[in-house]
Amino acid sequence: MKNITKKIFTSAISAVISLTAVSAFTAPAAPVLAASNNPGQTNGYSYSYELEQYELKKQEGIRFLENCVTDPSYAGQYYISRYSAEIRKHQYDIRKSYEQNLNELVRYVNNVYKYIIYFDQQSKFQNLKDSKILYLISLSDSPEDEAIIDSVFHTISGININFPGSCGNTYEESVALVDQLTEDAAREIISNNNTNN
Repeated sequence: MKNITKKIFTSAISAVISLTAVSAFTAPAAPVLAASNNPGQTNGYSYSYELEQYELKKQEGIRFLENCVTDPSYAGQYYISRYSAEIRKHQYDIRKSYEQNLNELVRYVNNVYKYIIYFDQQSKFQNLKDSKILYLISLSDSPEDEAIIDSVFHTISGININFPGSCGNTYEESVALVDQLTEDAAREIISNNNTNN
């Protein structure tokens, strides 16, 4: 049991992830290009309107990422910060149309959203598994209990969550499975303790 304790973290989760549906940003009406004498601009037009709208969409995308999980884990916070920084520094490509720039931004935000959800869930799920083992250890009162805990530890170590949209257990399904295994083991440990006492 000491080996098990050494392998796990002591933090337990108390938050439930709130999955927000991925939604594409709505493009504004067709850009109104202002005439310009700047020879550096393609076709002699100014892209100030598109640039302004694009910057607004970048901010909207960042807000979307910042609010895509409830009570984000350290991992969730890290990736939100990392991808938000990438969005902030991304430059509008004047060789492409406004719609092309916007579509690329939307695609990027929707892709990294899935990674943020995944890494946040992974972190919280690992903390959950760790806390369940510590809970069972706290109930332990006999050598028989150690065998039960060891079995549960190895079982839940093999339970994982899948990337959003892929086949396999969802976060909620994996949490429910770990909860059930812990509940069954706790009941058995308590029964053993009552019998021994």
